[in-house]
Amino acid sequence: MLVGLISDTHGVCDDQVIHAFRDAGVEHVVHAGDVGHHGGHAEVLEWLAPIAPVTAVRGNVDDGPDVDLPQHVVLRLAGWTMLVLHIAGMPPKVSKEAQALIALHDPEIVVTGHSHKYSVEKCPAGRLFINPGSAGPARFKLPRSAAILALTETQGEAKTDWKKFLAAWHRKGSLFIACWPHCVIHSQTQT
Repeated sequence: MLVGLISDTHGVCDDQVIHAFRDAGVEHVVHAGDVGHHGGHAEVLEWLAPIAPVTAVRGNVDDGPDVDLPQHVVLRLAGWTMLVLHIAGMPPKVSKEAQALIALHDPEIVVTGHSHKYSVEKCPAGRLFINPGSAGPARFKLPRSAAILALTETQGEAKTDWKKFLAAWHRKGSLFIACWPHCVIHSQTQT
């Protein structure tokens, strides 16, 4: 199962991300918060909805009376338990809230956002932390990014030709990360 991971869009959803998720055959989209920026979240979710079912959490700027997003969510996808929350940190500096939720739900995968910096960390215990970075407006001199997580119940190798996929993305002049629990590939270009 291919899961599109996106965060910190801040009311903007790049067509490259939509095309990449669609071209890869993403079956579920997970948004790790800051969908909008004091509004504008509905439009981003509408842009993502035609790709696949979307699960989104509230970020620190997802405010207003019309924002109906949970603070965190626990998903079960392809036999894997995934915790999604906007501010979790990355190992070894994981927030107390995230630590409590991890203790409660024991997820194999934690998806977070907020920092705008892509990161993939696998803990010694095997838990995978993924921050897909920011797919919204470029900020903090960081490239825009998103991720695709390939989950297999057999833990076998993903069948997608990731090198070809990344080469196509690379030619578009963007950053894209493809990752899954047993292998991590990333490609970066200057933006």
